[in-house]
Amino acid sequence: MRDVGSNRFTWRDFAVLIRESSSDSALFRAMHPDRYRWGQVEHLLADLVDVANLLLWSKTKDGSRNRNRPSPYPRPGVEDKTKRRVRGTAIPMDQVRARLAAVRAREPASPEQATSA
Repeated sequence: MRDVGSNRFTWRDFAVLIRESSSDSALFRAMHPDRYRWGQVEHLLADLVDVANLLLWSKTKDGSRNRNRPSPYPRPGVEDKTKRRVRGTAIPMDQVRARLAAVRAREPASPEQATSA
């Protein structure tokens, strides 16, 4: 950067260097994060990580019962389809019991029933 603007390395040289940077360079990724995509090598490495995780998981109790399967390694441009945790507020157990009784009786629970139980 010290030489930019000098006779050895002009501003035009610097502009050409930036414009012609390859698509796998850090500069291109920083300038165009939406256009940066993985190459074949990166996809193959991610596949290897996924296979290794599946092999390790298959040797566990969860793997033998086919539950808690490992999620695939995140890839650019692919949405994460893992289940999100639902957040909420806790309610007292008497309200839970009242709502469950209402569901079992196939009638909606009213707020008065929930607070009185």
